[in-house]
Amino acid sequence: MNIYSEVFMCKKATKIEEVMLTCGYFPLSSEDLTNFYINTDEARGVNLLQELSVLYKKLPDLCSQVICLGHRGVGKSTMFFQFEQEMNLDYEIVSFSVQDSFDTEKISFTDLLCLIYKTLLENYKDLLEDSDDLQQVYDLWNSTQKEETIQARSASLKVGAQAECSLGTKLLKLVSQISSTLNFSSDSRRTVTHHIQTFITDYIDSLNSLVLMIERKCSKHLLLIIDDLDKISQSSTTDIFVEHPTYFKKINLRLVLTAPIWLKYMPEFAGVCSSSFTKAVRYPMIAVVDCNHNKIPHGYNALHDIVMARVEQSLISDSALDLAILMSGGQIRDLLEIISNAAAFCLQVSGSSIIDDLSVRKAFQNLQESFEDRLRKEDADILMKIIKNPLDLLDTSYSKLHELMYSGAILEYNGKQWRGVHPAAMACLVKSGLLSTDDFRTYTLFDL
Repeated sequence: MNIYSEVFMCKKATKIEEVMLTCGYFPLSSEDLTNFYINTDEARGVNLLQELSVLYKKLPDLCSQVICLGHRGVGKSTMFFQFEQEMNLDYEIVSFSVQDSFDTEKISFTDLLCLIYKTLLENYKDLLEDSDDLQQVYDLWNSTQKEETIQARSASLKVGAQAECSLGTKLLKLVSQISSTLNFSSDSRRTVTHHIQTFITDYIDSLNSLVLMIERKCSKHLLLIIDDLDKISQSSTTDIFVEHPTYFKKINLRLVLTAPIWLKYMPEFAGVCSSSFTKAVRYPMIAVVDCNHNKIPHGYNALHDIVMARVEQSLISDSALDLAILMSGGQIRDLLEIISNAAAFCLQVSGSSIIDDLSVRKAFQNLQESFEDRLRKEDADILMKIIKNPLDLLDTSYSKLHELMYSGAILEYNGKQWRGVHPAAMACLVKSGLLSTDDFRTYTLFDL
């Protein structure tokens, strides 16, 4: 959770200095959800929460595994928390973020498998009774620990040191040690990864044994929610979802996990998706301007209400809020960042007690500069083609398409599933002379 949410979680901002806290981007949970949540289903054109709830409630005996595709910062984590609250009477639910444990630039399927083990053991080690089945799981992981390269790191895991521990506790310590080893870019990581991959079927079988032990004790099916896999690198995405997706089907776990929106454009993924997952669903962006350059009331109103839930109306002018919404491109994370940075500008520079057009424009400049740092000259042609033809979804030959969607420069919307260029990325094209200010105004509905 964002540090600001711990300090100032549930109270709407009534002073300019509080805006930076309430508009810090963090997934909503508990009281935050009650006070700040705005239903955006109409604006998105989907009710994904209902779709997931129906699937898991109507078919509880089906080992459903759903992959949720979407841009970063669009509200998936908040939706997942709602889903967890909705299903907690029917399932034993465990959720975690991969960002909390692994470097998202290099996480692999092996890392993810180890993290699933570790998370389940952290939550249920005290429920596990010493048994032959659990001993077999321990012995398998102990064979990994015996690899020469990590033996030195595992001195604390000697049997004598753990004599008084339960087998579940010993197993957790062992898996945690191996998980820590996997976080290092070293020979140890390569050796352990190779060992697990060589015996991957055994490791999945032992995971299924562990799941069965837990479910028997809880008298419920386990439902595992894995968040933030949409934030991993392209190479990690390829490893998990293209090179090893079939392993998900072999895991006897009900799963809901995120993935980056651009994954669906990979031909290799299209070939394995239906055989590896029960369902692939999209959590769309909120469009505020359509592909014909008209303001979309449902989208605009949803984003307006999101800000008004967090900020007293007296703290921001109507024109400044309208401008911020258009500047965000419908991206909730960027909208809140613009509002937060605009408040900081008022406090630190202008001395204004209200967020006005000037402060919002300064915040947008910051966002534009962040895109300038990410975009390269060769990206411009792709962006210009999408600006001119947002409905062209057929040509996926662009080598940079995945990267630009990952960075947020290209955004995919609902309805006809059209793509657009983020206004801040579009402003970079104006600065470079590739896009006129008049065309920019036509596409975004605001002036630079």
